[in-house]
Formats: sequence, structure tokens, C-alpha cells
Amino acid sequence: LLSDAAESIVNLVAAFVALLALHVASRPPDDDHHYGHSKAEYFSAVVEGVMIFVAAVFILLTSVERFLHPQGLQNVGVGLGISVIASVLNGTVAMLLLRAGRAHNSIT
Repeated sequence: LLSDAAESIVNLVAAFVALLALHVASRPPDDDHHYGHSKAEYFSAVVEGVMIFVAAVFILLTSVERFLHPQGLQNVGVGLGISVIASVLNGTVAMLLLRAGRAHNSIT
């Protein structure tokens, strides 16, 4: 459940970063950006990649620690409830991103 929580946090933060990047990318060209702001979307991909890497390292370190020093399960119901809520939030944010991406002809 700990790895699921880390993955859910990464998904939610990455989704909000993607929404922000999509908002910036939809701006029209101006004096400083003659070809528009569409490349802003690529920054969200970099942020998400870094976050996934950090979460993977966290999960790896935690799993090795728990393998070497086993612990009993605690608060399984709470963890399961949080996972369900996170899944619903992730699904909702995914739908919002899909709609926003289609509306702005997003390349990512």
C-alpha cells in the first residue's frame, strides 16, 4: 500500500503539472515566443519522469528495508480506503486532462 500511495501522489502532482503546462502551452505567440508556448508541455513530461524516478527509489529502499526487517501489517483498512480514494481522484483528473488536451489540440 505504501508503494501505491507513492504512485498515487506522483500521479496527482504530475496531473496538476500537466494541466498547468497545458494552460501555458495554449497561450498564443507573443513578442518573446514567436512560435507560441507549445513546448511548455514537454516540461511536464520531464517533471513527471523525475517524480517517477524518485518514487521508484523510495519504493525500492522501503521494500529492501522491510525485507530485511519484516513488520506486521498495520491499519490495512485505512490504507485500502486511501488507495480507493486516490484511484477515484486519479481517474477524475485523467478525464479532466483528456478533455483539456482534446480542447487545446495537445501534442502530449
